[in-house]
Amino acid sequence: MFAYPPRPPRLPIPSPQHSAPACKPVNLPTEVILTILEAAYLTPTLQPDRRLLTTASGVCRSWSGPAQALLFRDVVLHSELAYAAFMSATRPCTPRGLAHARCVRTLHAIVDNAQPGGLRAVSFAGAVGRCPNLQDVDLSCFGAPPVPESESAPTASRTSTAPSGAGAHAFFDAHALALLRTGPALASLRLANWSHDPALLAQLLAVYPAVRALALRGTAAGLRRVPAGPLPHGLRLTLQPPAPPALLRWLADCPAPALRTLEFTRQPPAAVLERLLAAHGPTLRALAVPSLLASARALVRARCPRLAVLRVEHPWTSPAVFKDAPPACALRRVAFGADADTPLRPVIEFVRAQPGVERVLMMLWTRRAGEQARPAHPQLDELREVCAQRGVQFAVETDARVFRAVGASRAFFDV
Repeated sequence: MFAYPPRPPRLPIPSPQHSAPACKPVNLPTEVILTILEAAYLTPTLQPDRRLLTTASGVCRSWSGPAQALLFRDVVLHSELAYAAFMSATRPCTPRGLAHARCVRTLHAIVDNAQPGGLRAVSFAGAVGRCPNLQDVDLSCFGAPPVPESESAPTASRTSTAPSGAGAHAFFDAHALALLRTGPALASLRLANWSHDPALLAQLLAVYPAVRALALRGTAAGLRRVPAGPLPHGLRLTLQPPAPPALLRWLADCPAPALRTLEFTRQPPAAVLERLLAAHGPTLRALAVPSLLASARALVRARCPRLAVLRVEHPWTSPAVFKDAPPACALRRVAFGADADTPLRPVIEFVRAQPGVERVLMMLWTRRAGEQARPAHPQLDELREVCAQRGVQFAVETDARVFRAVGASRAFFDV
């Protein structure tokens, strides 16, 4: 009898000698794996993607080393628990610990004496001394300076909000400062002083006199005491207003102007900006500010002949900045903000008239508060075409965080 549906024919089973050979895994060179990870581990805001690196470190043994090297390139310490884990992973008695310690380039730390289990100042100093190739430190300090146990009363509170005065304890004691001095010489220091120790900035600059990039944030009381020496040479300064008068005097009345780059994360008072431009304009190479008023633009034209990088964000002042640019200027990289109503004709004519322009970065504000997303700028295609004809690298960003990160990166802002 016939069965329906018919059965498929039986195929002969191949003998073992005719089977396909098993594929062997290919071991990529370590340099190739590291190149792949370096191209993918940064987020659009130029922050390391720790989840990606953690996943990559568990792929196989050949991927574990390069992934861990990138993980330890940027370290975050916010508690004593994280400090203990970091010190255990960088033990100098093991080859892997030495390799991890040599990979560290950037250290982010939050020292808060009022937080239970928070990172202590002496622990931060010990972590800095463990990293011989450390270049950049991002330090945030909160609370009152620690009180020695021999002098603290049983009812004393470490969360006191009274500012430190004469005879008050320093945030970094002598032991912590000695540990910092045994560590590497930093190239960049980002200090957010929200503590009650006004001498913190002077202490750190005394330890690191050759620092070349300085970013300051915090309360006016925490920045009112400044170092006695001159400005570090080639300083990159980031200020968050309001700035205390003592700090402004230290910056503006320096006997030898040394500011090469000046960056404001928030709009400073006009008098502060004009005073710094008048004092350091001849050596200024890069300037970043949310908006430039007419008086500041006049100072830029008159006092900043070597300015090569300019970044502004406000869409209303961007056309005026390019319209007021002199016929022959030193600008090579510019970043500006614009919305659908911002005329781009001054920018287009600027790119055509300036042969030295290399890169143009545009922040397109497509949405305002309480409004829906707006269409693209009608003159955007013409600007892109002019940049392509002149060989100028052109990019458009719609995320303010990405625009600020790219505009503040070393590849764009440093000259």
